[in-house]
Amino acid sequence: MKLNSTDDVPLDDPTLYRELVGCLVYLTVTRPDFAHAGHVFIQVVAAPRSTHWAALVHVLRYLRGTIFQRLLL
Repeated sequence: MKLNSTDDVPLDDPTLYRELVGCLVYLTVTRPDFAHAGHVFIQVVAAPRSTHWAALVHVLRYLRGTIFQRLLL
């Protein structure tokens, strides 16, 4: 999925989006396989849109379903 900064409507209050992106970035310390996802969401943290919110929720739901799976390095 490509995320553009001009897609859809801007979020009314981007505070929760920014907090969740910060948590996702912090999570990359223990789960480095999500570093790319965190980087993609950080690029649009200044002006998040509703499509960005939907993508972030999708990633968080995926994380919730894979709590006990790990990437062995």
